[in-house]
Amino acid sequence: PRPDQRTAPLSLMQERLALLEELNPGRTTYHTPSAHRLVGPLDVAAFEHAFRMLMQRHAVLRTAIGREGGKLVQRVHEDVDPGLLPLEDLEGLPEARRESELMLRIQALVAVPFDLGAAPLFRARLFRLEPELHVMFFMPHHMVWDGWSFDLMYQDLAELYAAALGGRAPEL
Repeated sequence: PRPDQRTAPLSLMQERLALLEELNPGRTTYHTPSAHRLVGPLDVAAFEHAFRMLMQRHAVLRTAIGREGGKLVQRVHEDVDPGLLPLEDLEGLPEARRESELMLRIQALVAVPFDLGAAPLFRARLFRLEPELHVMFFMPHHMVWDGWSFDLMYQDLAELYAAALGGRAPEL
């Protein structure tokens, strides 16, 4: 434990990724996009609240990379907008066009490089295809995320969403 939790040194892997980003700026190589269908009724406000609680639990979701004394460091921000909302409602499109429009919007999100100096180092969006069919898009940069982190996120988000629906405040 460090007394000041607002900054932290980069791991060796993060240093390597930062160097690769400096050598090849504007690439999307280290984006890790995912999209998840949410089937059934969705309380959008409770879902967004759960996502914000997830961000408070996991500092990495509020982290950016910056320089301090000439060295790259992780900077943890107190509060960051997750960008999940406003909900992108595709329900008004003809049913045959919804999936292709969803893919176009997701591809557009994937194509935009991250600014490692600006938190969060992920993009998230919520799409509605039907009243009881939503898609959550979540794409972190590999600088702050690896494959096994997805499983932890899903479990935490499910628990936080259930708590938000039940009206009880989850513990941080």
